[in-house]
Amino acid sequence: NPTGDCGGGPGRPAQAVRCAGQPECSTISGNFVTGGPTPADGATILLQNAGFLDVNGVDFRGNDGGYLIRALGDAVDFTGRRSAVILRNCAITGNAMARELLRLHDAQVSATLDNCTVADNAISGTALARFNAGGETALNVRRSVVWQPGTSVLAGAPGALVAQHLLAHELGSLPGAEFSTTLPPRFVGEGDYRLLAASPAVDYAPALTGVDRNGQPRTRDLPVKA
Repeated sequence: NPTGDCGGGPGRPAQAVRCAGQPECSTISGNFVTGGPTPADGATILLQNAGFLDVNGVDFRGNDGGYLIRALGDAVDFTGRRSAVILRNCAITGNAMARELLRLHDAQVSATLDNCTVADNAISGTALARFNAGGETALNVRRSVVWQPGTSVLAGAPGALVAQHLLAHELGSLPGAEFSTTLPPRFVGEGDYRLLAASPAVDYAPALTGVDRNGQPRTRDLPVKA
């Protein structure tokens, strides 16, 4: 519910809330999706044909359904662009999905996860992301923390895979992952996914320009590591 204007509507949960005191809050939360067989096939975000999603700085939390994002990539638009999901500077936490967080169908779809944190989601499927094998599919996951013990990061084999500078609970499903580790990220805790000073994720990847989700410059190296 990006705008928050859905509380009390037909078929929508009473707990759905609007953003407090502002028109936008960069949060997609409180969506409840039903329909189809059990587990549900419904998605919080559905892209069809040449659908394209590019979001920056969004917090996905508290959504319930079959998939968080489902993309059907069986066509191209008039510009030649294929279906793609691009998530940058995002947090994906506390969602409950009957299948996967990210499901990419067909042979012409790609996904990018860059500078994101994925943790503490309830996933009934066997993987966080699932691709149809081969074709022109692609997955790029970089500079991110993916911490969902007990669930594979990836199912299926995209035609192209780039995985770099990750802290992940497992790397076996990401063959060829570079500069990555399975050391625990050490979050502050209690729903706070910032990192403790002694986290191995601090300064793990090379510095970038710009600011992070907390408004802190990405160019700095923290002086305290323990």
